[in-house]
Amino acid sequence: MTRAAAKVWGLETQCIDPAAHSPALTGVRVPDGFDADAFRKVVLENFDMSQGTGLNKVKGKVFRTGHIGHFNDLMLMGTLAGVEMGLDLAKIPHRSAGRAGSHGRPEGA
Repeated sequence: MTRAAAKVWGLETQCIDPAAHSPALTGVRVPDGFDADAFRKVVLENFDMSQGTGLNKVKGKVFRTGHIGHFNDLMLMGTLAGVEMGLDLAKIPHRSAGRAGSHGRPEGA
């Protein structure tokens, strides 16, 4: 689901070999000229949701979303909505996955 969301957003995953995708987390690359760590800070400060940082050569270029343990589809959908709202707030270019209204609230709410 996380890799599908990244594809809809028009963002690349760090792992380019589908056979090597991790069942535990997905690394998502931000476009050149944008800082993944600044994005992570926006998400943490606005939604109290922590995303993993890119390590070594991909620091600042990748954020990591975990999807292991006691983590069901509903929890993942909330996580992906938070990521998309963070992309909006951080002004990172992406396509919308279709959430309704500002900050996930229905229009006028």
